[in-house]
Amino acid sequence: MRRRLLRYLALGVLLLIPLLPLWLVATTSGLNQAIQFAQARLPLVAENPEGSLWRGVSLDALRYQGDGLDLTIKNVNLRVRWLCMLRSTLCIDEASAGSVKLVIEERESEDAVSLKAPLPWLPFLLDINSLAVQELRIVRGDNEELVRKLTLSGEVGKRQALVAQLAGEHAMVAWDGGGTLSRKGAWDLALEVSLRSAALSGWPENLTTDYAISGTGDLDSLEGTVSALDDSLSLALALDRGLDGRVDLVGSLDGAAILLPQLPAYPDIGLEGPLAFEAQLADLQNLRASFRQQVVGLTPRAASLGVSLEQSAGFWTLEEAVLGDDPEPLLRVAGALGELSYLSPVLSFEANNFRVPLRPDQPRIVLSGSGQGRFTLSDPLGSFALSTLSMTVLEGETLWSVAGDLQASDFPLLPAGKLRGRRGELPFSYERSASPGAAATLDLPEGLPGEELRVSALQARLTPGDVAQLDLNAEGDLRGDLDIALQRSSSGVEFEIQPFVLYLRDEAILANAPLVGAWHSEDAAIALEAFCLQWRANTACSENASLGQQGELNVSVQIDEELQGAISEKPFSLEARGAGATKIVWGDGALEEAVFDLAFDRLSIDPYMYEGTANPIEWEEARAFGTLRPDLRELTLDLQSARLGAVYLTLNEAGADLNGTLRTRGLDLASLDDLLPEWSLRSGSIEADMSIKGSRGDPQLFGKLLLQNAAARHPDIDTTLSDLRLALDARGDAFSIDGSALLGGAPLTLAGNCCDDGTLEAVLKGEKNELLLPTLGVEALLSPQLNLRLNRESVHVGGEVTVHRGVFEHAGPADEAIEVSEDFYRIDIPQAPARRFDVTVDLRALIEPGFTLRSKELEATLSGDLKVNIQPRLPPALYGDLQVLGGELRAYGQVLRLTEGSVGFVGDPVNPALNLSAERRIRAEDLRVGFHVRGSLEEPTFEMFSDPVRSERDTLSYLLRGRGPDAGASMDGTAMALSLGASAINQSGALESLNSIPGLSGVSLGAEGSDDDMAATISAYVGERLYLSYGVGIYEPVNALTARLYLRSRLWLEVVSRLESSFDLYYRFDIE
Repeated sequence: MRRRLLRYLALGVLLLIPLLPLWLVATTSGLNQAIQFAQARLPLVAENPEGSLWRGVSLDALRYQGDGLDLTIKNVNLRVRWLCMLRSTLCIDEASAGSVKLVIEERESEDAVSLKAPLPWLPFLLDINSLAVQELRIVRGDNEELVRKLTLSGEVGKRQALVAQLAGEHAMVAWDGGGTLSRKGAWDLALEVSLRSAALSGWPENLTTDYAISGTGDLDSLEGTVSALDDSLSLALALDRGLDGRVDLVGSLDGAAILLPQLPAYPDIGLEGPLAFEAQLADLQNLRASFRQQVVGLTPRAASLGVSLEQSAGFWTLEEAVLGDDPEPLLRVAGALGELSYLSPVLSFEANNFRVPLRPDQPRIVLSGSGQGRFTLSDPLGSFALSTLSMTVLEGETLWSVAGDLQASDFPLLPAGKLRGRRGELPFSYERSASPGAAATLDLPEGLPGEELRVSALQARLTPGDVAQLDLNAEGDLRGDLDIALQRSSSGVEFEIQPFVLYLRDEAILANAPLVGAWHSEDAAIALEAFCLQWRANTACSENASLGQQGELNVSVQIDEELQGAISEKPFSLEARGAGATKIVWGDGALEEAVFDLAFDRLSIDPYMYEGTANPIEWEEARAFGTLRPDLRELTLDLQSARLGAVYLTLNEAGADLNGTLRTRGLDLASLDDLLPEWSLRSGSIEADMSIKGSRGDPQLFGKLLLQNAAARHPDIDTTLSDLRLALDARGDAFSIDGSALLGGAPLTLAGNCCDDGTLEAVLKGEKNELLLPTLGVEALLSPQLNLRLNRESVHVGGEVTVHRGVFEHAGPADEAIEVSEDFYRIDIPQAPARRFDVTVDLRALIEPGFTLRSKELEATLSGDLKVNIQPRLPPALYGDLQVLGGELRAYGQVLRLTEGSVGFVGDPVNPALNLSAERRIRAEDLRVGFHVRGSLEEPTFEMFSDPVRSERDTLSYLLRGRGPDAGASMDGTAMALSLGASAINQSGALESLNSIPGLSGVSLGAEGSDDDMAATISAYVGERLYLSYGVGIYEPVNALTARLYLRSRLWLEVVSRLESSFDLYYRFDIE
């Protein structure tokens, strides 16, 4: 029993030995003694300790100095769990400090060594349950960082600190995490920290997410990652600290595009691959950094973007930012940036075909050139300056070039400086001095381009001030000056345009009173007070107007207009007198509704189709009104005239559907005569009652149109088309036509249908219609039966024409006519317009006996069967034969009778094959002499013949003078020479000067008569109907005068005066 008691007593004594120090510090006096004990052995100073471990300890300040560190803790409160001392552990249950200041000694670079961990040597284990510090300041040299609301829990041993939780807030980030810190001669770390960037105000919205940081190594060489918890960003980095204290940082960032959400969203522009960066930090105030990233969308292929930055004592410099690859990058920028608190960049830039990123709906802009610029970020418009600017700007297809210097001025919208440049071929200049209140001048010395309106010069001069003054001066088609006073207001700018006169070409547009208005900045709209504009005798007035994204314009007009113009080079004049009103409303920059109503008490169109003034088309009462909206378009025309009749037209387009009506009542066809200069409209009226349906691109007509009791005459056709009636029955995509008329007193009918496959097919029939074409010399009685086909691309004419009888007066080529080669082009004569349709002709012409071909040398009666063929882009072709039934041929001053022959066509219409015979009968000797014509028209061959056969000399004598060479031989040579000489002179062109005398034509020499009454003659036409011939006898002194007056082509009077005079009336007719 005694031995057991001794054993327990010894055990109790052993337990009391370690508890004795705890019992000592559990009292105030014991705590003071313990602190004095620690201060004697550690670089530790405690101020005003109070309390004990039992009820808590408070200190005014606690300071530790050692290993290049100076740590000061103020307002310390500490509560420990004293029972932990039983295991040689100091357990801090709760500790707090008002402020902590850690000063790290700054050493010279040559003496710098690896930074040691700030872990004091402790003879026991320190276990911290909760440590809170309101403010932590870390100072190294001139640099100071501040951390707020720092909380800590963990264990600190002799060689290692285990941080269970470390949380705090910095000026840029908040964090919460933990890790280990080992003391092995360097700061060996293993960290897991989360960042709560959203906890701080002013943090970019695109970065307001939580991040996780992990790191391993030591503070001399650390590797780690920073990852967003939503996987939007991932940063990998490696940190190395040199002996000189400089820190090298290398890393890459995936998801860098999220850092640029403030830029406009361009779907084609983005970042490709990770963002690579490097940085060197001497301290937080001195660093260098560079970044490199691939950018897509700015060039056809991905372009490299490199940025190099430097910070020295808080001042940032952009060493270089380069887009694209050397040697000619797309964009290069460099210069000073300034401090973060006051950025004022001073940059030089160089662009080489740099495409400015804009939205797809905006014009493409490409920059090339260089310059220098500066501005402050807080007030860029009020501080900018551009110098040595030399740029070319490609805007869409338009090239700009600019050069000069600009800087901010007292008026933000009018910078000071000089700028010269060109927009395409258009030069311009801008100039303003830096003096306050100076005027700015914009000069366009060559004006503004325009096809319809040409402004040859334009100058604008704006003088700023409380009431700014704008002076505009224009020359060219638009001339005049505008004097505009501008004044700022609380809502924008108020302006007043003084009374002005502008000349649009030679027409004056004037305002007799000031034009007053205001521009409102809130909605970018212009409000105009009541105004009136006048040109010639016309006036347009508006009570008020609002011009902007939304607005309304009401205009009343008084029209008293007379003007001349041309449509497709056809002149016309227009007279209009009336009044009306227009209202236009729009919103969001788009038209909402436009309503107009115009009434005229005179509307006249006067086409100048002939010499002098034509009869105008005049409406005594006319009205036009309608409505235009995005979903509806309405138009009504109501034209009334006692002479012309009435026209009423309505159109209504809702969406894609088109509806309307067209009605005419008693529309006088003769009143529209001048609209069809090719025809002379004598009478007739048009009645129509039709409806319009379909769409604008495919309108369709339904109803009937009737033309009746009409008569028309073509200037080139000396025949009247009378009793004309034409009915049209429209059925949407199809219509039929049915018409009849009298042509030359005989019936003519037309019937057709449209539009299978878009083609109009019609048949034109006639029976013995008389056709006169004076300009072509044609007078014929014919019966056509033609098949017509017409579509948008081609016209086809087929069928048959029977020519019963007629005359073709061939005038021959014009005097001194020379055919012009197809490759010869005269610029003073406009070329004929391209044919609108491809024309195809496949026509048979049956010529019955009785058709006469007549010219100066020939009069022949023909018959035959011809086929005309015309194909697009091919020469016309003619096939068939014309038989010569009889006639006369005038040659060598003699008249020969055509006995037989033919003209054959095998394609070429101008070079037929010839087979003709002409003869002269010498009845006294029962002799026939003549010649045969063979070959082609271009290469004919001639062969004389006689029956009975005579020698060539005799045959020629009988042909030329009607008798043989043996009778009167002395006179025979004279007569033959006269005949041959006269023919030679006529063919040589020696008489062309006489033929050029106005009113005189057909001048020729000849020989008439036979034997002793042979005479040399000269003949000519005076005008078109009088023929004169004067002859002088060769063997006898007898003069002869012949005068012939043509009353019609077949009827003439002839007077002959010689030894005996005669007066005769002749009529020529054909015997079928």
